Amino acid sequence: TQTATPADYGENLARIVALLKSTDAKLIWGATTPVPENEAGRFVGDAIKYNQIAAKIMASQHIPIDDLHAHAQLRLPEIQKAVGDVHFTPEGYLHLAAQVAESIDSLLRD
Repeated sequence: TQTATPADYGENLARIVALLKSTDAKLIWGATTPVPENEAGRFVGDAIKYNQIAAKIMASQHIPIDDLHAHAQLRLPEIQKAVGDVHFTPEGYLHLAAQVAESIDSLLRD
């Protein structure tokens, strides 16, 4: 069972973004990483669908996106755990962390 429909996701995300923007913090959105086959309650392709919803919201609010989905895809077979698990190996988390650190560093330099 999905936790949130695409419509609910978009509404919830828009509310969260509005709340966070009110803090004057610098914001960056980390895109959802790929969902593998046989993941309980999630479906292959959902990450893309939900990332598209998030991208529209982030664009309307001028919030940069760290495309972790694309970054994970670069080495997905070797960094994601077994089929049916959205989590990553220790090496996978290092791969993603390097991307996150670079995105944050870039944002802070602006």
